[in-house]
Amino acid sequence: MYSYRHKQFFMTRAENGFYQGLVRAVGDQYAIFAQVHLPDIVDEKVPGQDWRAARARINRKSIDFVLCDKEYLNPKLAIELDDASHEREERQARDAFVEEVLRMAELPLLRVHYSENIDVEE
Repeated sequence: MYSYRHKQFFMTRAENGFYQGLVRAVGDQYAIFAQVHLPDIVDEKVPGQDWRAARARINRKSIDFVLCDKEYLNPKLAIELDDASHEREERQARDAFVEEVLRMAELPLLRVHYSENIDVEE
C-alpha cells in the first residue's frame, strides 16, 4: 500500500493570487471553480463518435478556472493562466488541443498571460 498526505496548497502562488482577484472582480456574479477537469465541463457523448475514445483524449486535462452562473452552475467561461511553462513546445500542443475542444463545445476560453503585477479586476 502506498502512503499519502494532503497537499499544503491547492493552487500555486500565482493561481491563488489570480483566484483572489477573480473573487473580487466577479464573485458576486459567478461561481468560480479552480482546477476543473475537462470531462466535468464538456460532454464527449456526441452521437456518431466513440465516446470512450473521445473521453480518453480529454480525461487528464484540466482548466485553471471556470466561471459558472450561480443558479445552475452552468459553465460560462474557461480561464487559463499562462505562465512560462506554456512556452514549452509540448505545452503549446496541449494548449492548442484544449482550445479546440472548448471551441467545439462552444465554451469561451480566456487566456491570461501571468505576470507579477497583473491587474485581475481589469
